[in-house]
Amino acid sequence: CLEFGAGTGILTHYLQGKFSHLEASDAAPNMVKAGQQHFPDTHWTQRDAWHPRDEQHSWSFLASCSLLQWATNPEKVLRKWKEILKPNGRHLSGIYVSPSLPEIASLLPHKNQFRWRTADEWRTAFTRAGFNILRSETKTCRYVYPDALTLFRRLHGTGAKAIENPLPLKEFKRLLRDYESQFACDEGVSTTWTFLRIETTV
Repeated sequence: CLEFGAGTGILTHYLQGKFSHLEASDAAPNMVKAGQQHFPDTHWTQRDAWHPRDEQHSWSFLASCSLLQWATNPEKVLRKWKEILKPNGRHLSGIYVSPSLPEIASLLPHKNQFRWRTADEWRTAFTRAGFNILRSETKTCRYVYPDALTLFRRLHGTGAKAIENPLPLKEFKRLLRDYESQFACDEGVSTTWTFLRIETTV
C-alpha cells in the first residue's frame, strides 16, 4: 500500500497492520519527519503525489486523505495513479467537496472564492480516468474554533486553501470581524466541511 499526502499520519493510523508493506509519503520533508516520529514502524518517503515516479503496476493499494481537492487537474493525476496500480488494484481517498467552508465563501467576492468540486464531479473524474467506483458517500460536519483567527491559522497550518486569491491585510481583518459577527456560537465560531469517501478499483 502506498499512501499519498500522509501528513502527520491521520489515515496512516488506520492503514497500519492491514498490509504486508505500507509506505506513507508526503511532498513536504517536515511532514515526513513528523510522520516518522508518530509512526516509526511505517516506511516514510518524500514523494510528489501529482507526478509519481513508480514503475507501472507497482502497487496493490493506493490511499490518500484530504489531498486530491488541491489538484489542479484531477483527471490527469488519477490517470497517473491508475498506471502504478496493479491489475484489480484498489484505491481509497477522502476528499473535501462542495459545500465546504460555505461560511467563508459567503463573505468573499466571487474572485476570491475557492471553488470546491462536487461529489458528482469527482465521481466523473475517477470514471474518466479509468477507475471503477465501488463505493462513494459524503458526510457534512460542523467544527467549532475559539475565534476566526484561530480558524484561519488552523487552515493555514494544514495547507487548506480557503481563499483563492490573497486579500489585503485591511480586507482580511474585516473578514475576521464579519466572520465572528455572522457565525458566532456559544463556544466561538463554527465552520462546515463536506467530505467524500470514495473507493475504486481498476
